Amino acid sequence: MHKLTEQGLRQIVRRLDRRAFWLWVGMVSLLTVLVYLLTSCSESKSPPKQTEVPTEEAKHETAEEYNARMREEALKKNGQKKNLSKKESGGKKPGKWYEGGTLHRAKIEDWKKATDENRLATCADFIAKVRKPSDLNELLAKSVGLRACITEATRALESTNNENVADVAALCVVTLGYQ
Repeated sequence: MHKLTEQGLRQIVRRLDRRAFWLWVGMVSLLTVLVYLLTSCSESKSPPKQTEVPTEEAKHETAEEYNARMREEALKKNGQKKNLSKKESGGKKPGKWYEGGTLHRAKIEDWKKATDENRLATCADFIAKVRKPSDLNELLAKSVGLRACITEATRALESTNNENVADVAALCVVTLGYQ
């Protein structure tokens, strides 16, 4: 049988303290998100803002169809014609939905002011870093889910405005099981 020395006991306690600390940090983070989600649902007096909940048609939508739909919606918002020729549009091809994300190192305050396209492209980058999706459709589905999670988790809380988008995204990725 081994004799436990005082130094050996101190090392064991330090290891346990570190493990317990990180376990505690993870649990507090998850509990914070859960408490917020539960309280935001019960305190809501007005009907919740409709977030992007996929319809049956949208669940089977390919990435190309999503790109086309997003372009049409953007054109409608801007009051422009649906079918612009290359010459009328300046000869530029419209960007892909997963390109152009600029919110990786931004604060939640910037996230709230950003366009849905920028949010979606940033989420696509986060998802691609965490785990390589099998195809664009999987990347799109997970990016939409992550965007909705970040938006809903921070929507009514002004206290989250100083948090990093990447930190909230990491919590959402774990909560949604995307890792």
